[in-house]
Amino acid sequence: MDINEFKAINDNHGHPHGDHILRAVGAAIKKISREEDCCFRYGGDEFCLILPNCQEEQARERYVNRLSAEISQCFKNVTLSVGIVQTGPDKYGEPDTLIRKADEQMYAAKKASKIDDRIGDAVDVGKTA
Repeated sequence: MDINEFKAINDNHGHPHGDHILRAVGAAIKKISREEDCCFRYGGDEFCLILPNCQEEQARERYVNRLSAEISQCFKNVTLSVGIVQTGPDKYGEPDTLIRKADEQMYAAKKASKIDDRIGDAVDVGKTA
């Protein structure tokens, strides 16, 4: 997941404002995440979220919508692009492959639309165990 137009935010409003947005996004992720979720800043304006037991598309969409609502309470013009990779208990994948596929989905979603909270289609990744 990344923050749309983050470079422009930094360029137009300064890095302290960009840092404030990064902290707010991190706080929003923490607020809506479950105890079993693993969420971390991956680099720059990118975040990686691992959501166990979140196989249903509606559950993933609810998560992203809740995150968007939390962020929009603080920043009306801050939006996200999200790439989703799905694995299951009977599948596994190399971490690099999972991250690359999620990144591809995120950029495809970003390119496909200018709507808020662009969500790429989930890609099923992994080898049968």
